[in-house]
Amino acid sequence: MVAFAVKIATPTPPVPQRADATQRTTLRAIVELPNGADLRDLWEQPAGTERVTEAVRRMRAANEAAVKEQWSLVARKLPKDIQARVAEQLWINNSIVVDFDVTGPLDAAKEQLQAVLGWQLLIAPVPEAGPLGEPIHSRPRTPEPPTSVPWNLDRLGAPEAHAAGHRGQGIRIGSIDMGVNVDHPEIAAAYAGRARDGSVDHNGHYFDPRGNATPGSPPCVAGDHGSMTIAHAVGANVGVAPGATFDAAVVFSDEQGLSPVQNELQMRLELLRSIQWMSAPVGADGSPNPAAAPHIVIDSWGVAPDTAQATDRYLDSALRNVAAAGIVHVAAAGNWGGPGHLAYPADLETVIAVGAVDELDQPVWGFSHGPSRSTDITKPDVAAPETNLTSILPAGGYRTYGHGGTSSGAPQIAGVLAVVNGALLARGEAPLDIRDARVALRELSRDVYLPGPDTATGMGVPDLRRLDATLATLTAERARRAALKSPI
Repeated sequence: MVAFAVKIATPTPPVPQRADATQRTTLRAIVELPNGADLRDLWEQPAGTERVTEAVRRMRAANEAAVKEQWSLVARKLPKDIQARVAEQLWINNSIVVDFDVTGPLDAAKEQLQAVLGWQLLIAPVPEAGPLGEPIHSRPRTPEPPTSVPWNLDRLGAPEAHAAGHRGQGIRIGSIDMGVNVDHPEIAAAYAGRARDGSVDHNGHYFDPRGNATPGSPPCVAGDHGSMTIAHAVGANVGVAPGATFDAAVVFSDEQGLSPVQNELQMRLELLRSIQWMSAPVGADGSPNPAAAPHIVIDSWGVAPDTAQATDRYLDSALRNVAAAGIVHVAAAGNWGGPGHLAYPADLETVIAVGAVDELDQPVWGFSHGPSRSTDITKPDVAAPETNLTSILPAGGYRTYGHGGTSSGAPQIAGVLAVVNGALLARGEAPLDIRDARVALRELSRDVYLPGPDTATGMGVPDLRRLDATLATLTAERARRAALKSPI
């Protein structure tokens, strides 16, 4: 079974907590600054390039101002024996990455930093960037694509939508996962970095948040998971939206020699950098380009509910800003089992959460269900097929697996939303934001478990055979909302 996620804290040898009086160590922390960008009025604008461009402009400007006005005030309060420097600015949640040079016992330095900076921070010795894990090639595979329509695509009504010309054309999907083999025949044509003549430019299309890869170099693939998930969205034979294109960010590779707290810090940095990059991909010139942002981002990862920490607020504000910008994040509900075990960030209002059903449309009870711990919205939002699915392996070929976890559901729903988006663009209408996405999924979904929305399957399983009626409802709902001008 393909693993759903990497827990942010992993059991690795601890870092010594004491140093001698003269030893100098660099500690790193993510510091979220006050006075972030006000994006509330953007909810009144249609989703699309203008909205995301304005959101990014405001976030970058607010972050620059906060660094100049707020961080300088805080830095003056630091003890004289602690030297601080801003290593990185993360405008996506108005934060900065700060490196503190300290001398002597680390525990004492951490206590001093906590006292000055005001709230519980994730502080760790700066890790050296590690190499990505090796691709996994050992699983059984078949060389050829399936010869018949996979059952999950039929259940979602994808063949009928494709026959009507709705394949997600003009829509871009982002993947934040373990890397993708962009040359696999199933998804090669869908890679946004591939030109019509077959040439490839990874700049602005494939992101390594550690900065290990040279811009424009062949992308990293750290395991099977990323290739498997994106194929469910855009694959030529196994994808819900084979007309869509994709970009990718590679995260969650194996870390060696990091303490649990170092690993937590590294993972959050990778995620924040990737969410930011997906909001404004950075091209060959080094400039963020919000006009190239994907419409939908797949988050087939999550933090187990018993390990999610207060420091995940970093991601809360980032995903809230992304939603205001009009980009829809679709997250796996989680593989931790049972009611009340919804993973983070699927638990958030600003993310579409996807649960799992089997061939009989019954919930798969080994995986995470609601209710949400953070919103009154019934979670998961919807469910998707999870059992006996066929997808690709990065080494080549295909594999049918008994259970793909909710990781396989999130890209299928991203594909469904891409098909709806493509149909909207064909009608000259704006793409979906997260409010529209919930309306679309409500109208598309068949009730498959308890009457009404429930905490195992949400609103049910979407069926693209209902696309025309859904488009009509969306148009009416947008008109109603424009009159009310109601924020999320």
